[in-house]
Amino acid sequence: MGDEFELFNPSDFESIRLTFDFKNLSTDRSVPNSSDVSLLEVGDKTLTVEIPFDNCAVDNHVLLKIFKTDPASGNQVPIFNTTAKMIKIDKVGDGDRLLIVLDLIQFDKKGWNDFLCVFSSRQQEISRLFEMRNK
Repeated sequence: MGDEFELFNPSDFESIRLTFDFKNLSTDRSVPNSSDVSLLEVGDKTLTVEIPFDNCAVDNHVLLKIFKTDPASGNQVPIFNTTAKMIKIDKVGDGDRLLIVLDLIQFDKKGWNDFLCVFSSRQQEISRLFEMRNK
């Protein structure tokens, strides 16, 4: 094993960097810092997010804009916009954060597919890395 061979490159394991604009349309309140919003799960036509927001209720409507950080420039590139309905809300931690399941209502289907491709291509990269490591 020479110096030119690395077991792994740490940058291969960096997560996809996303930022969010999250606005509760029913209360006209926004999460002021996009880094406080976390995407936890992507479903068929649902998203599960965690936010520091205590003024939410089931059946409230939200506007969610998702951006991906371009690794070359560091700029935020919009990748998906949707209006959605909160269908489930759970308090997490000390109750200062909420786990919210959003049912996607209005969105561009091509945008949704492009958004899903961001994650499926990342999963393919990870699978390829493990295959190469096991050879």
